Amino acid sequence: MNQEIKSQINRAKELLGELKESCNKDLASKTVSDKTRNLTQEVLVKMGSVFDQAIRLFFKQKVEPELAQEEKKRAKVYFPFAKDLDSLKSILGRGKMAELESKYPEVFGFLQSVQPFIKGYKWMHFLKKYADERHIELTPQKKTVTDERITVAREGVGTVSWKPKGVKFENGVSILEAPIDTGTQNIRPTAGVTSKREIWVSFTLGDSGVNSLWLCETAINEGEKIISSFLGLF
Repeated sequence: MNQEIKSQINRAKELLGELKESCNKDLASKTVSDKTRNLTQEVLVKMGSVFDQAIRLFFKQKVEPELAQEEKKRAKVYFPFAKDLDSLKSILGRGKMAELESKYPEVFGFLQSVQPFIKGYKWMHFLKKYADERHIELTPQKKTVTDERITVAREGVGTVSWKPKGVKFENGVSILEAPIDTGTQNIRPTAGVTSKREIWVSFTLGDSGVNSLWLCETAINEGEKIISSFLGLF
């Protein structure tokens, strides 16, 4: 892989490590800090830029030498994140790569196979969307509860756990000899029995419902694979 691109991906990985630490602190304080929002943006912008650098390497090596000077100036070369096949061809056309399908069918076929409209690659749409928002403002994030579980334990007996939203205990029910409070779906305080309520949360981008940490990890891990494969084609 191109050394400069590799160094950019490595930097994105460093930022991801910082983001994970910041997210953990935010979970404890039940807020989404400016640090978390900034780091999220930095990772996505960095990876969006890496994709653009990869396609520009191809452009400089294979396309630019055949263009007139005026065409070189007008070329808008960006990695195509397209909503459909027509959009893909349109983006390539703006980059003076309209003949990519006929001249470099393997490269065109690969680019077509890793588009947001292809199953498994929808995350690329969100990478593009939120990387581009750097021109406007930090993308708002909100804390979303993704799961909740209650675990009850009695020493020497064992443990029982359940999701409070998934059950509806009736009056008179006991768990490990501890009576259930039907209002909370948890046990009432009982000697020798402990209860722990765990709440899993995630930070989501805007109103999209997309987990920001998941998107950053996917953009780096899957993005590195895509870029490495693409650069191996020329």
